[in-house]
Amino acid sequence: MPDVFTRMQASTKASTLGLGCLLIGAALQMGDFGSLIRVASIGAFVFITTPVAGHVIARASYLAEVPLWKGTVLDERRRDSMRQTGRDLPERGRPGAQDQA
Repeated sequence: MPDVFTRMQASTKASTLGLGCLLIGAALQMGDFGSLIRVASIGAFVFITTPVAGHVIARASYLAEVPLWKGTVLDERRRDSMRQTGRDLPERGRPGAQDQA
């Protein structure tokens, strides 16, 4: 994985899917209603918090100007911020990259 954003996406997806499969297996193995409620509560907590944490980490990384992979094709956040400020998009790089050169 070439940059922090793709590594983070892969790790959050793998942990969410892996834990989901484990929780389904645990619910089937235990079989009683009380255990099913506990497993469902754990699953709901994980499925809500993991994507939110991934989003917050990605946003903080982007705002800290962690470099994107050189093969990144589309940076929608940069495009949207340039539209809001009314500036033209630079050929490559982050917003303000031409100002610093």
